Amino acid sequence: MLLDVKKFYSTYIEPKSYVIEVKTDVDSFEGFTLQTPACVAFEVKLVDDMCHLSLSGDVTVNSECARCLKPVSESFSLSNKYVFGLSDLQNPDCELTFTEGGKLDLNELAVTEILGCAPLVFLCSENCKGLCQYCGKPKAQGCSCEQNPVDERLAILKQLLS
Repeated sequence: MLLDVKKFYSTYIEPKSYVIEVKTDVDSFEGFTLQTPACVAFEVKLVDDMCHLSLSGDVTVNSECARCLKPVSESFSLSNKYVFGLSDLQNPDCELTFTEGGKLDLNELAVTEILGCAPLVFLCSENCKGLCQYCGKPKAQGCSCEQNPVDERLAILKQLLS
């Protein structure tokens, strides 16, 4: 959905609210998928000739534990506020990206917010031990691998030190 900022300024009467549904099939989410479509609520209003845009929403994502590869589901909240004026529509340093016609893509902004708020690393628990580097089994289940195996090529050095 495109928000026509110039039109909003010229026809402003009262704050406007929009709800954007981000679909679960968005390809931009690398490393996780949305469990259900994410609903992101936007509110736009003018205050002292400045546009105030606020957004909020709750998101649940599915991924896998970075240590043991178990499926993980994690929820987080989105909340952000932006303030900009008509002069920012042409400003390349503005934190929001506007089209040449002075429009703001709310779908793109919602996806960007989800990417920015999602955890960088997903863990099933803070104390996850991960996988055994020798047999590949989860360390929490236990394995019979030797914890400090000696490389046979270096075994002679171990004999010298003992």
